[in-house]
Amino acid sequence: MKVVAAGPLSNLLLVIIGSLLGLDQFVSINIFLFIFNILPIYPMDGGHLFKDFLMLNMNNRRKAFEISMIVSLVTSVFLLIFSFLSGQLIIGILSIVFGYFALKELGYIK
Repeated sequence: MKVVAAGPLSNLLLVIIGSLLGLDQFVSINIFLFIFNILPIYPMDGGHLFKDFLMLNMNNRRKAFEISMIVSLVTSVFLLIFSFLSGQLIIGILSIVFGYFALKELGYIK
């Protein structure tokens, strides 16, 4: 979990450094990357962190895995809706890919 958390934490560190240096666009990009990376969507860092957290705190590892993939799928759908509302095509494409990964991990797609 520490290794996976390094990605989002490095974005936060870059936000702090960019703020001190007055690099507004750099800060904005890293805030976006932090938020996007921490979403509980598999295979992003947030999805791995959420899955690992559930597996550490639940007795049934299979159930924890299924819950994490369902949350990933639901979050991907919300991200797809957001992409349509905001006109962000690349986010829409990524949300479809993330949804595919979740469905594949759940065994609905071979």
